[in-house]
Amino acid sequence: LEPGTVVPPYREIPSGQVWAGNPARFVRDLSDDEQDAFETSMDRLHEVTGRHADEFPEYSMLHVQAEKETEKLDW
Repeated sequence: LEPGTVVPPYREIPSGQVWAGNPARFVRDLSDDEQDAFETSMDRLHEVTGRHADEFPEYSMLHVQAEKETEKLDW
């Protein structure tokens, strides 16, 4: 998807294609080189996120707990 593309509900975007616009429209198929580069960058991204995964909780309700504690304070 190109930046700013708006995909309507239930629209399926096939792999290996470029879509753009509002609403999203097919632009072209990706070249083999583009697909290879995409896979390489996704592999690198997966590696980097794995190294930093422990820096963030998997799922957090800290914001809810903070709001409850704030309500208890006598401001």
